[in-house]
Order: sequence, then C-alpha cells, then structure tokens
Amino acid sequence: MPGNSDLDQMPILIDESEDERDDSSESEDYEENGRIDAVDATERLKAEANLMVGAGRYADAIRSYERALEINKSNDEEARKNYYIILKNNIAFCHLQRKNYNEALESALDAIKCGSKNCKSFCRASKAFIGLSQPENAFISLKKGLDVVRVAETETLRKEIQSLKEKYPRIESKIQETSWKKINLDAIAKRTKPYSGKQMSVESEVNEESSDEEVDIQVESKATTKSGSPKKSKSKSAARKQKKKAAEVKTQTPEPVQVQKPSEVHPERVEEQAVESKPKEVCEEEKIQDQFNQLIKDGSIALREKVANTSSEYMWKALEILRNKYHQLKWRDVKEENNLDIVAIKYVYGRACVETSKYDNIVRAKHIFDDILTIYKSVRFPAVHLGYGRLYSKLNRFDEAKKSVQNGLAYLDKNLPFSTCNWPGLPTTPIEETIRENLHNILTELLTELKQPHSPDAVCRFQDCLTQQNHILPSENIFLSDPDYRGHYRIQCRENCRLEYHKVCWGALKG
Repeated sequence: MPGNSDLDQMPILIDESEDERDDSSESEDYEENGRIDAVDATERLKAEANLMVGAGRYADAIRSYERALEINKSNDEEARKNYYIILKNNIAFCHLQRKNYNEALESALDAIKCGSKNCKSFCRASKAFIGLSQPENAFISLKKGLDVVRVAETETLRKEIQSLKEKYPRIESKIQETSWKKINLDAIAKRTKPYSGKQMSVESEVNEESSDEEVDIQVESKATTKSGSPKKSKSKSAARKQKKKAAEVKTQTPEPVQVQKPSEVHPERVEEQAVESKPKEVCEEEKIQDQFNQLIKDGSIALREKVANTSSEYMWKALEILRNKYHQLKWRDVKEENNLDIVAIKYVYGRACVETSKYDNIVRAKHIFDDILTIYKSVRFPAVHLGYGRLYSKLNRFDEAKKSVQNGLAYLDKNLPFSTCNWPGLPTTPIEETIRENLHNILTELLTELKQPHSPDAVCRFQDCLTQQNHILPSENIFLSDPDYRGHYRIQCRENCRLEYHKVCWGALKG
C-alpha cells in the first residue's frame, strides 16, 4: 500500500474529452489539472523500490516493483516494454539476494522473452541457474546473451563466461556450438534436471517466432565398454557402417536372453521393477499426491517469504487438483466439508490473494473466505475473521474491516475450542494466527489501527455514485491506494473550489 511521502504527492488523474476542452464557457470557470502520467507513476514506484533494495529490504522492494508492473500496463507499447524489462530484471536481482532461485530465474526469463537486450537479464538468469545447480544452462544463457545484447555490453557477458569456465573447467567441452540466438531458455529451464556433476544431455528448442528449425545442444560423453573402460575412437564412416551392420544382424537373429547373477542385480533396477509391477491406477494416484503435496509446500514457503503472487499461483493449482481429484488424495475417507486441512489450504490461498494487492485477487479471496464460513461451517476456523479484516483494510473499507475483527474477538471470548493448523505442506510449522493467543493479539492490534483510519484522498460528488461502481463494496471515498484505482477527475475553479468524481461517475454525469 503506497505510504511513501513521494507517492502521497502524486497528481490526480484528470482527463477531459475534446468537447469539454473546446467549450469556452466552461473553460472560463474551470481549468484542467492534467492527467496522471502512468510513466511517472511507474518511475516513482521503481525509484521507491530501488531505495528499499539499497536498504536491504528485498521483499518490500519486490512488492513495489510488482505494483509498478501493474501500473505499467497503462503505458504505451514502447514504454511498457522498456519498463517491463527493467522491473523484471530488478525483481530477479531481489530474488537472487534472497536465494529464491526459481523466482529469480522466472523473472529473468520473463525479461528475455519480452525481447531484452540488456546483459543483466542473461547474467541474472545465469546466476539463477547456478543457484539451481545447472551450470550448463548458466553457460548457455550467457552464450545466448552474447548473440542478443548490445555490443557495448558483451564484455560483461564475456567476463561472466570466463568466470564460469574457471569454476567449471570442462563445461565448454560438454556443449556443442550452435546458433545461440535461437535457443529457447524457457524450454531448457523446464526440461532439464538439477546438475549432478555427471555429464548430461540438454535439448533446446527454438523460439516459435524465430524458426521451425530444431536446434539440439548435446553434452558430449565418451562411450564405454561393458568393463567400464573407454572405447577407442572411430571414424564417422566406420561408426555408420558398424551401426548398419548391427541393425541387419538384429533383424536376422533374435537377441539372446541374458541372465544376471544375483551379485549383478542392481538395487535401482529392482526398485524400477517394483514400481512397474504396481497397478497403473496406484502409480497415477501417487503421482497426483506428490504433485499436490509439492504445490502446497511451495505455496506455503512462498507466502512465508512474502512472495504472494507466487504463493497464490501454487495454491490455485493445488485447489484445481482438489476440485477435480479430491478422492485420489490422502483424504478419501474424509468428507471435504469437514476437512480442516482443506480449510487451511483455502485460507492460505485467500491470504496470498489479499497480499498481492490486486483487486481481482482480492475478490477471489473474499469468495474463498465466504466458502470457509458457509460450506466449511462445521470446521471451527476463527482465523477467517482476520482474513476478512485484512481484506477489507486492503480495500480501504475500514468499517467492514472493523466489524470482521470484532466478530473474531467475539468468537474468542466465547472460549469455543478450535485446532491449531500447520502451514500446508509444512507439518511442523503452525500458522501463527491459528494459535489462540496469537490470533487474539493480532486482532486486537488490527482493531486499534482501524479506530484511526487514514482519510480519503477525494470524495466523489456524483449523486448516484454507489450505483455506478462495479465494486464488491462501492464507496464514495477515493483512495490512491485502492487496489482498483485507475485515476479520478478533479474540477477546480480559479478560487480553488473543487469537485471530484470517480471516472465512471464522471462519465455518467456527462453522458
């Protein structure tokens, strides 16, 4: 929520139509203050976030950069692209400082996919790959950058490549030269496993817009004999002849059955055979459970580290599995409406949605909290009242927030029993607000804040204001920190008298 003094002084969005500007009679009494510049607002938030980075407040900086990305959507195409790349690069840097390498890689790759020619995008993607134990992919990122970035920035990439070679002396020999510019780093990131110290094969894909040609990058490996010693190298023509001859022999004679001695049986193969012997349905069920458990764990970790957008995405995917495959999870004998674990997952998702500060996400959170109070009413979960309080506070609907907090305190005063819940996927880490004493303290503190809410930045003067708004809780008050704020109109006379309107209300008034 913007609270910085610079943001408090941001100009108000005023945007009159051409007809109004040409009306000489109105222009004598009123003057236009000017329209808020989305570029200026984006720049302000970026500058604020940069200060946070300088102070080591990386989580707060990420939130400001993400808010700037939302405002940036209103810029023209060229400015939008330039700011998108800069902001994504900065977000990647913050995630690297927090050692959130997956998120750092995602942000850096977003900048690259947008057409970044900034060496920082490729350097930060490379550092994220290193953090994920994928030095080959880090090398590929830097090589692609050499073919893409501006000539003046290639020296930075060459230094990074040299540093990588010093740390991994054999890395260059493992990767074939190719047309690096066509490499799709996003595809590589999704298809490769963490580096294990062994030689590995990396297949790359070409960006769809560049070409239909397929490009392969292979990490070279030496062929070995059955005894484990390296085979002598052969010419390409001899290898082709041998391969052709082997194929002919294979079609003429059946392969002999090889019987392994007990001492030669590998435990890995025994494990593979055991998995293959399981029914297909069981294997599929275990796969779904593993995927679900990983999603809720990642979602919980992300929210605990204040990365709300990432958390909401993980939890949304987990809820999709719940909706479609509930009986394939571990709760087959528990009714969903009585399941405390499901309520905890939904609550964490709702909380993550609120913390993104995006209006659409906040609406989703309200639906989730409504479900907890109605569909899951048999589960005692008073923390949902705190969820409502934070949600309405984020919307600057302070009266509703106060009522929700008071409902939560009233519930606690009844001394009704309820269970402490752990973070989904983290079985030994309780959610702080599901502990009775913690919940009481948090609610009391929030109620104190709500008794002195900050004043609105403007008040709409349109008579039918509340009926014109497409908002879950319409209000005449206008706050620059409203998640759905997109500007408003201010009409001011020469004696500084002013009338202010929501954009939709001004449209209705003039229409």
